[in-house]
Amino acid sequence: MLRASRLLRVELRLGAARRRLSLAYSPPLTGADYLHTPKFWTGLEPQNTPGFDAERNCLASLKAPDLRERGPKLRDTLEDYFENGWALTEVLFSSLRGPEAYYRPPAHGLRHPLVFYYGHPAALAVNKLRVAGALTKGLCDDFDVLFETGVDEMSWDDLDTPSTRWPELQEVREYRSKARDLVLDVIRNHPALDEPISSKEATDSKFVVWSLGMICEHERIHLETSTTLMRELPIDDVSRPSYWPPDHPSVTAETSVAPVELVSVNGGSIELGKPRTHSTYSWDNEYGSRVIEARPFKASRTQVTNGQYLDFVKAGGYASPEHWSEDGWAWRSFRNTKWPHFWERTGPQGVHEYALRLPFDEVPLPLDLPAEVNKHEAHAYAKWLSSEKG
Repeated sequence: MLRASRLLRVELRLGAARRRLSLAYSPPLTGADYLHTPKFWTGLEPQNTPGFDAERNCLASLKAPDLRERGPKLRDTLEDYFENGWALTEVLFSSLRGPEAYYRPPAHGLRHPLVFYYGHPAALAVNKLRVAGALTKGLCDDFDVLFETGVDEMSWDDLDTPSTRWPELQEVREYRSKARDLVLDVIRNHPALDEPISSKEATDSKFVVWSLGMICEHERIHLETSTTLMRELPIDDVSRPSYWPPDHPSVTAETSVAPVELVSVNGGSIELGKPRTHSTYSWDNEYGSRVIEARPFKASRTQVTNGQYLDFVKAGGYASPEHWSEDGWAWRSFRNTKWPHFWERTGPQGVHEYALRLPFDEVPLPLDLPAEVNKHEAHAYAKWLSSEKG
């Protein structure tokens, strides 16, 4: 009863927040003449960016730089890597068909609208360079704070900014452009990129170089965040952007369902972690050393496919609490979820015909591609499969 009451209060709060959001997040008047034109790019145009694949006519990601290098080699590789990530973000955002898509809040109300994620990497870059001592002042006090911090989508009531008035896109674009200039100036001219580092010194002990690595990797992790949010927009709000890598052919290939084949895996010791002298950027929770003793277990020979997961859906898995953990069933009940998030029902109720929503398209459900589910769903599926196979 306590859990249900708490869920009800959260649902009521979210409902009220959505009503406020529908008013507060209306897009300001803005000219869109720079969208999807050369004026849109705040940095290099994609075809002139390091990592551009002329054969496939798309921009591909570069290999992470060695942050223990120094001098011209570090400056060159860092600049290429930064420009590559910056342009990948802008290619992704060029998929939005107009200003309204930037300001439309997600239906679940647990994230900011996409205009935040358009400005956020720039704000983090400016703020981290200030913390590292590479800059003595910020770029724009209002924007440095407004675009500084996102939200944790795992906290149902974490989004507490329903009255935010977002700036016009042209203002955010100009902020991004100036932030890029600041980062490039540090990469090209700051003396910290020439200061030696001994073999025993931690890579993250050199704050300016470390902050530049963080800026580059942070840009890339938000490619996933923003792509997911775009995947949740109405399909008419997006189109496949020019210079984005093509989908793998398996997305549209003829598909079939193979049964789950379990293989035995021996137990043993598994060591996790990286030394602090690792050459590329790492997040703080990747450092150190931890040894885990794993018992023998069985695992599927391949990743669980959409077709295999569909068997769980057809068997009533989403209506059977015995397969779910307590938290998992509370989540499923709260969301009233009946199949994976990015499946779209295309047939009558109970026929189990689905499409798969991709970032820019919707395709018939590819049965042999890996299923995309969360921890609760994966746990429920594994428990159901165990009961099926004995």
